[in-house]
Amino acid sequence: MSERKSINKYYPPDYDPSKVVKTKNRKVKKGHAAMPTIRLMTPFSMICLNCNEWISKSRKFNARKESTNETYLKMKIVKLHIRCPKCAQEIIFRTDPKSADFVMESGGKRAFDKENKNKVLKEETLEETLSRLEREEREAREKELAKDKKQTSLEELEKKLVDMKRQQDMNEEIDLLHKKTLRIQDSLEKQHELNEKLKMTQLERQKLQEDEDEKLAEKAFQKTRKKIFDAIEVEDDANSDHEEQQDTLPATSQQEDTVQSKDTATVSASDSDSDSDSDYDQPLNFMNKPKTQTAPQTLTLKRKTNSLGISIKKKLKN
Repeated sequence: MSERKSINKYYPPDYDPSKVVKTKNRKVKKGHAAMPTIRLMTPFSMICLNCNEWISKSRKFNARKESTNETYLKMKIVKLHIRCPKCAQEIIFRTDPKSADFVMESGGKRAFDKENKNKVLKEETLEETLSRLEREEREAREKELAKDKKQTSLEELEKKLVDMKRQQDMNEEIDLLHKKTLRIQDSLEKQHELNEKLKMTQLERQKLQEDEDEKLAEKAFQKTRKKIFDAIEVEDDANSDHEEQQDTLPATSQQEDTVQSKDTATVSASDSDSDSDSDYDQPLNFMNKPKTQTAPQTLTLKRKTNSLGISIKKKLKN
């Protein structure tokens, strides 16, 4: 690869470069081909005279530059050749250093002639300028009215359709908002109903608990009442038995007193020695108790039971 890309060439020792014949194969360009090409932008807007193509200002072209012998204050005047982008007609314009502008020569015309307008303005009087301005305003109004009249029925229908679509969209949005408000109201009502149901259930539960508590209290009160009445009955039975025993022992009381007086010394000694004798003495002492000691106890128990019965009846009535 390096041999093929070698730049150096072999020159023999008897090489004489003066004997080499030089040939010129360059082709001489003539006409437009001899002119150099440059890239430029149009300095003003112009119109093609052949096809009436509008060429705007500052549009880019590949132009041919032609230097002339004309000068102004030692400044050369140059001609520029471009072609119309539609019909390929040649358009020529040149430089004008005197006015610091460009001048159109052939192939087209300026879309806006600045010099002619200035001349007209300078030649006009005040009255003419006023009349011209009024006329221009009138023409502009007439053009606007003509544009309004030119509006076809199809355009009007399109506008009406657009308005109808907007109204439909607005109505749909209103319906959606109305539905949302109804849903919100329904949800609030449901929540209110649920809260009321919860309150009612809580009150019912409280009432049930109170009823159960009252029932339990009545049951407990009845049990205590039965116990009290049973105790009273037992005491009454014991008192009745005691009275009967006292009635049967009037004759033997004197004999027992004599026996007791004799055995007092022995009983006192036996009390100190053992506890069994005291157990035998207790029923005797109980038997010898007078009636006056048992009567007040039974009366107090009866009074208590009567008061309890009255209070129980009042509570049951309530």
